[in-house]
Amino acid sequence: MSEPTTTADTRPLVLLVDDEPANLQVLVEALRGSYRIKIARDGSAALALVLDMARRGAPPDLVVLDVLMPGMDGFALCREIKNNPLTRSLPVVFVTLVADSSTELERMQFDAVDYIVKPVNPAALRLRLRNLVQLKRLQDQLADLATHDSLTGLANRPRFDSFLVDEWRRSQRSHSPLALLRINVDRLRHFNEQYNTLSGDAALQRIAQVLGSHQRRPGDLAARIEGDNFALALAATDAVGALSVAESVRRGVELLAILHADSGAAAGTGVISVSCGVAVARSDAPLEELRAQADEQLAKAKQAGRNRVAIQPIR
Repeated sequence: MSEPTTTADTRPLVLLVDDEPANLQVLVEALRGSYRIKIARDGSAALALVLDMARRGAPPDLVVLDVLMPGMDGFALCREIKNNPLTRSLPVVFVTLVADSSTELERMQFDAVDYIVKPVNPAALRLRLRNLVQLKRLQDQLADLATHDSLTGLANRPRFDSFLVDEWRRSQRSHSPLALLRINVDRLRHFNEQYNTLSGDAALQRIAQVLGSHQRRPGDLAARIEGDNFALALAATDAVGALSVAESVRRGVELLAILHADSGAAAGTGVISVSCGVAVARSDAPLEELRAQADEQLAKAKQAGRNRVAIQPIR
């Protein structure tokens, strides 16, 4: 009963959860055309679907679920959604037979945003869901502004620092490597003085695109730390892999061929370049050591002539 979707389809995505086909049909008919629709016929299947969609970075905009279902009922499903960091922000709407003070209390207790009374009024349903979707998208925009750099679109420093702590803890638990790249644009101040700051901003945006193209897994994150300083975290990446990525970033920026006669790059390329310091976390070392090692290697790359990568000695 799911509607076909295309990559260009920007309609809100709603997950409908009900064990009764007749109830689902009413909801589908009410929402068809205005929404993309996914369907689950029990709580367990719905939870698995929501988590899978969230892990792929494409969660639903709303979850509309029946309260009374066999097995995992609507309350239990809502609790699981709200207890998971990946899905806790998803708006949940209950569908119930009775609306009274106890229903309102349960809605608040389980952190649902609204409830709909059966039999469903299609016009009222569309209006309420439209308002909820608009509210969620506004909240998403505000959250995005709080975690991303306005010039480049990459993660900002607070977002990156939080991400790095989470990935470091994960690497400690799983005994897997975590790589950190510190990247600095060579002589950007001279570039701005020679050309202008608008050209400098445009160059930073293009460099950010190169960095962003290396975010290929959920455990990778590129960020603009401040000014001409960037960082890239790579989960489950050893020194060999991190060095390869760093060289790819350095070469990618060089290939942008942004004219910079005063670049001071070692190879004398006459284009904007970056220097990169690379460090890989040891399982018994604190996170601050990883940061310090990456900064130390970046300094070495700059001192050695810029437009190059330096990596901590492999132990």
